[in-house]
Amino acid sequence: MNQSDQQVCDDLITLVNCIKTAAVQLAEAEGITRMQLFVMHSIRHKGNLAMGQVADALHCDASNVTGIVDRMVAQGLVVRTECERDRRAKTIELTEKGRKVIEQLNCKLPDRLGCDKLDADERAMLHQIIQKLCPVSPLE
Repeated sequence: MNQSDQQVCDDLITLVNCIKTAAVQLAEAEGITRMQLFVMHSIRHKGNLAMGQVADALHCDASNVTGIVDRMVAQGLVVRTECERDRRAKTIELTEKGRKVIEQLNCKLPDRLGCDKLDADERAMLHQIIQKLCPVSPLE
């Protein structure tokens, strides 16, 4: 079957939406909001983040981040510390509880997405295609 570029784009958008929906459903079952999930994933992939970097990762204004991070601190998912270079700046890092929660969600995601429906060759091919389309992770 010959797929048009537009059909491939539509399929990729469908896949992204499927992944987001599955991840958010798993997170909400653990009492984690969509925004908290994105913060946790960003920290997991990039390391400790300044509040401004969290805002950039969420594609929102920095003023929105304070409330999100406050709730995450109250839940014991992250800690906020002073930046060593600038005491006015705050750095966010995952706590042990936060690391465990994000790892649990990541372990459940393949089953939720149906990755077991792909055989080893299909998984390898999908990995190669993703590497070809996204040579640099958007989280980097």
